[in-house]
Amino acid sequence: MEKLTCTVGDCEAPARARKMCARHYGLLYRSGELPLRETKPRHSLSSVDEDNATALCQVCGPVRIRVRRDGKAHECWTLRSRPVKRDVRAQNLRQKYGISKGEYRSMVERQNGLCAICGTAPLRILVIDHDHGTGVVRDLLCNLCNSAIGFMKDDIDTARAAVDYLLRHSAA
Repeated sequence: MEKLTCTVGDCEAPARARKMCARHYGLLYRSGELPLRETKPRHSLSSVDEDNATALCQVCGPVRIRVRRDGKAHECWTLRSRPVKRDVRAQNLRQKYGISKGEYRSMVERQNGLCAICGTAPLRILVIDHDHGTGVVRDLLCNLCNSAIGFMKDDIDTARAAVDYLLRHSAA
């Protein structure tokens, strides 16, 4: 991948913000000469029909709206949709654990959608348990089991002590 260089004059420094090097960006910012960015059009609503939850958005045209009863402005539904969230999840899986969404799905299928420790189906998603020392992914757990292991700092002796404690104090 080709590294971008500063677009100011003959500067060969690597570009960072707005295709400028840190030095030129700082100089322009402090002098107040930094060019303004293009602003995105606002999703302003007109012709609001609260009964049918429709309005005319300046960007999207006729849309369904979220009718606010709390005195705040009505919202265009396109502002509330989050198509990027799936991509962010895939990016987090890749960066944090080195696995793809497909690999995550195959792990869920292999575990039949159940926690590897308690065997229950989670309310939301199974979280990825990994060794904090090596970064190796172990299995998928419910949030409670993952938190319990985390609070015990992945220490087997602490986990055994917790089991012994529960056995000592259980109603026999």
